[in-house]
Amino acid sequence: MISVKFRNKNVAIKTNEDVNDKNKCKQIRRQPSCGISVKVYCKREDVLVAACDSELLGKKFTEGEMCLELSSFYDGKKVSEKIFLEHMANATSANLVGEKTINAAVNAGFIGKENIIRVQGVPYAVMVRV
Repeated sequence: MISVKFRNKNVAIKTNEDVNDKNKCKQIRRQPSCGISVKVYCKREDVLVAACDSELLGKKFTEGEMCLELSSFYDGKKVSEKIFLEHMANATSANLVGEKTINAAVNAGFIGKENIIRVQGVPYAVMVRV
């Protein structure tokens, strides 16, 4: 594992050796009464985090040509903000929806406010680590 600066914060980045670790893609323990649904998808060295405010699951938002459907793609474990951010530290990309989820990612420096769009007032952002 290596540590790098990302948006003025130290972020741990897994090396190729770490990426091949079978435990990497295991979900972090479930936290009681938490408001963020997190689902992690792993393929080779890529880790996609799909996360949304849990109360938005199953809803569909449409505005003009944009459509945001919070389907099973986002329906994972309900976790705390802290656990969500642990997942984000390992992510190579992320799809994020909802006020709590987006605010946590912004405050931790994973995304900038200028990268957020809104669909029917619901915030949505995509993060890609390069």
